[in-house]
Formats: sequence, structure tokens, C-alpha cells
Amino acid sequence: MTPRMENKRSVPWESWDGVCQRCGKESAVHIMSMFNVQLICISCSDVEREHPKFEEARKAEHDATKSGDRNFEGIGLPEGLKSGT
Repeated sequence: MTPRMENKRSVPWESWDGVCQRCGKESAVHIMSMFNVQLICISCSDVEREHPKFEEARKAEHDATKSGDRNFEGIGLPEGLKSGT
């Protein structure tokens, strides 16, 4: 049997409790932030995708993963996407 895999940034998906770690709203669906390791709802993900630094964050994550860094924690949450706002 294969050991249970954690996601690309070593945050277990089991840590999802149905509440967005950014806005605090309940959600049945989640995705990991491209900027940090927060598990966020789709609404927060949509806002994140519109941020001017999103492409930079996406590329940094891609490059880190491609080079073997499976614990990349993102480029950091930019001002304007403050946690909990």
C-alpha cells in the first residue's frame, strides 16, 4: 500500500475543516493559495487570481516544484489579500 501523500507544500489536506483559512466562511470546496499554504475557498481563489502578483506566485511555485522543492511555501501573502479580510 502506498503511504498517504500530502499536497505539494506539505500541508495535509486533512487540515481542511470546511472553513476558508482566509475569509473564515464555510465552504464545501477548497484549494491551496498560490501565495502561501492557506486552504482557501473558491471565492478567495478567484480574488487571488486577479491580484497583480498572481502570475509571479504561480511561476515561483511551478519553478520550485520543477526543481524538486515539494515544500515551497509560496512567495507570501501580498498586501491587499490580508488573511481574514
